Amino acid sequence: MAAADRNNPGALALLSELESHPESFDLFLALRRIECVFRQNARLGEGIHPSDEPVRLAQEPSLAFTSNTLSGVRVRGSIPRVRTRILGLLGPFGPLPLHLTEYAYDRSRNRNDPTFAHFLDLFHHRILSLYYRAWANTEPTVAFDRPQTARFTRYIASLIGMGMPSFLCRDELPDHVRFFFAGRYAAHSRNADGLAALLHSFFRIPTKVQQLVGEWVNVPESCRWRLGGPGVGACLGQKTSLGRRAWVVQGKFRVVLGPLNHQQFTHFLPGAAGLWRMATIIRSYTGDSLTWDVKLVLGEDAGRPWRLGSRMGLGITVWLGRRPDSIIVRAPAMAET
Repeated sequence: MAAADRNNPGALALLSELESHPESFDLFLALRRIECVFRQNARLGEGIHPSDEPVRLAQEPSLAFTSNTLSGVRVRGSIPRVRTRILGLLGPFGPLPLHLTEYAYDRSRNRNDPTFAHFLDLFHHRILSLYYRAWANTEPTVAFDRPQTARFTRYIASLIGMGMPSFLCRDELPDHVRFFFAGRYAAHSRNADGLAALLHSFFRIPTKVQQLVGEWVNVPESCRWRLGGPGVGACLGQKTSLGRRAWVVQGKFRVVLGPLNHQQFTHFLPGAAGLWRMATIIRSYTGDSLTWDVKLVLGEDAGRPWRLGSRMGLGITVWLGRRPDSIIVRAPAMAET
């Protein structure tokens, strides 16, 4: 029972505050805070039995047009009782005739007989619980109060093809990063602008994506043509070319970062955490059909003077002679997932 949990000082303090100053709280805000301090109980609207939930919800019989949604909290008894004047069967906005509200009010106030009001509260608890649950299930901030059962997270994950538990926590990139960029991942066409915007938003670094970056690709042995070989002859320059490599521009793109300071620059060097995280983001967005590399544009303070005993790589973080304006870093080899 919630009221009997004397080992939860946070719950006792909250209930005492609600009982003393109910007018300072909105109904749904108060219920959300109650759920946060009674994590061992079922969420309101999800319990199989009302005793599984932390509080009982009730409506106070009144014909007044109330200015606040929470009218009172009573902590005495086995389970705290939260009272409201809205969203119930009684009152000026309720579906029951007004004379029943007058009857319930008269019996409770003048005859000390709240039997009829308590009978209606059997329905009010479930009605108000479901009203609150319908609101809470569509609020992402409320869902994060208990992330292990957050429905809103599953809603977003389903939009980007991650609605099943087997698709979660599959690589180094936190799932909530993908949820934050759900608008980008949900698009059927993946484009350079989307990738640049995603990387810029994640790393907070100026980012561009160069398309159609040429590279030499080795021609497989089975695709090479030789004089005197079987099959139909080929015309040089049309169906065949000289050499074991071919210049291809449609299979690679380049991510341009910068200008970078020294800390940002070292964060994307080979083996650094930033490069691995970038590779995970790019792979999750573009797949494995394209190759890519990174161009690190060096800012004025990207280089550091070399000192004895310092760990610096020649040609990577220190240079003989003039420092280059940028360096190219190859994409790291990713393990299959």
